[in-house]
Amino acid sequence: MFERATTTVPPPACCLDAALGDGQLAADDHRTLIELAGTAKTLGELTEFTADLQRTSDAPAGPRPPRSHRRQWFAAILVAATVAAAATGFALVYRPAVTISMPGDPELDAAAPLVIATPSLVTREGMALFRDQYRARFGDTIADRFLLYPDMASVDRPSAIRDTLYESWNYRGGFAKSGDPRSRTSGTVTVDLGTLDIDAMASLITLAVTGLGVEQGRVTHIVFDASRAGRGQPSVVIYVNNEFKESAHLEATPSGEILRQSPFRK
Repeated sequence: MFERATTTVPPPACCLDAALGDGQLAADDHRTLIELAGTAKTLGELTEFTADLQRTSDAPAGPRPPRSHRRQWFAAILVAATVAAAATGFALVYRPAVTISMPGDPELDAAAPLVIATPSLVTREGMALFRDQYRARFGDTIADRFLLYPDMASVDRPSAIRDTLYESWNYRGGFAKSGDPRSRTSGTVTVDLGTLDIDAMASLITLAVTGLGVEQGRVTHIVFDASRAGRGQPSVVIYVNNEFKESAHLEATPSGEILRQSPFRK
């Protein structure tokens, strides 16, 4: 018999609303994360959007997968059957390779598959790659807001229809529009990814991970916009978190000058 998981998981919207209420998230961050959570297709993707939030002591733990007493012998049978099927199929279809050359035609070698590794977007290499691909896709490096995660990004940029609207785009190795254009707040200041000193950002990432008091921390996301520093000045905020939900962040100018730090306090 299979055991049923009895743990309930609070909806991501509830976690994000709570984080907004206790100051862990700014209003713009909350809005973007709610939109991203709505596009998630698996529980694992939903967990990514709330991984850097501190939980209250009475919050329930994550879901526990059901266990089966038959799992071990079923897995063994499945593996054996798969191996047998593969061996039989190979014996039936395998034939020695034969090369046929036509007079006057050069012999063509089989092309090796091209594999391009995509680096984390919260590293120097990842930010440089994202900037280049963003410029290639849109013809500029302008947006109202950039939100970078290790394996994805979210962008709000002025709409091509008119500048009183904005469009949201998600990036996972390529760009896809998220929803329809929406009304853009009057006076919204754009930021230019081309002005970001990526070498300085790489140094700040190291500082955030090692110097903000989050033991075994990692960068969960980076926000680049003009909503935090006041007077419409662009700034970059680097967020750090660990498996114990201990978090901290620092804010800097695009050139790398630190504006403020919020270390983890025990």
